[in-house]
Amino acid sequence: MYRLRLANPVPRRFRGFRPRVGLVALGMALGLLVLAGRAVDLQVVRHDELAKLASRQSQRAIHIKGQRGAITDRDGEPLALSIRADSFYARPGLVEQPSQSAYRLARALGLPRERLEERIRSDDAFVWIKRRVTPQESLAVRALDLAGVGATREYLRVYPGRTLAGALLGFTGVDTQGLEGLEYAYDSFLKGADGIQVIDKDALGRTLLTSDGGYPTAGGSMALTIHPAIQYIAEQEVAKAVERFGRPWASPSSCAPTPGKSWPSPRPPASIPTTTRPTTRRPTSTARSPTATNPAPRSR
Repeated sequence: MYRLRLANPVPRRFRGFRPRVGLVALGMALGLLVLAGRAVDLQVVRHDELAKLASRQSQRAIHIKGQRGAITDRDGEPLALSIRADSFYARPGLVEQPSQSAYRLARALGLPRERLEERIRSDDAFVWIKRRVTPQESLAVRALDLAGVGATREYLRVYPGRTLAGALLGFTGVDTQGLEGLEYAYDSFLKGADGIQVIDKDALGRTLLTSDGGYPTAGGSMALTIHPAIQYIAEQEVAKAVERFGRPWASPSSCAPTPGKSWPSPRPPASIPTTTRPTTRRPTSTARSPTATNPAPRSR
């Protein structure tokens, strides 16, 4: 009896190929399954979180302050008004040669170089360099043309009469919010509505598109019935009375026979902390005007 032996059609060197193909196919299937799971995690589970992160990295919303309304005397001359001023900022990740940039900025703005370099080297995405600079400082910084340093427009509150009616007018903070006097009592009327400017940037920080998310609107203006000359004389007389009688403060009040007319509410001018620059410093009790900060309700 002869047995029929069929020759193996698969060469000897390929006989272990099929199991290996199966293992490779299984590995590829597992890899695709992992990739699919990762895609679901990124696109579905963590979609909102990652979308916000990408938006923060590629977009920046700059809030543009609305111009604060002016306060004038009875003749329409400004006692308090807001003017435009440049504010400079830096994006530390885009600043080249931080030490040299800090040195040049310090010379242009009159700031300590060490403090500027510390800000520029910080891990923050955005830092203020100096807000509301003078026109001369703005020109000096713009002439440097430093990478990673930008500017935006803000408003600076100024008082042309310096300390005149300072206790009555009050003052504003660094963000031009009313802190004392009429500035505080009528803050919601004087302040304007903010606008938003959206800036889209690429991976290198270059600006691609700038769009407006809403335009700022100016606040209302207020006209007082005080007369600057009478106000000045009244303040000087009050200052003399305070010094003569040794009182911490004095606040006389007077009114005219004509309804709706109010006369000066002077305080000693030497104790008024009003300056031409915004400040967040709280006033002392001698620099406050209770009748302006806390006005009495109108009678019906």
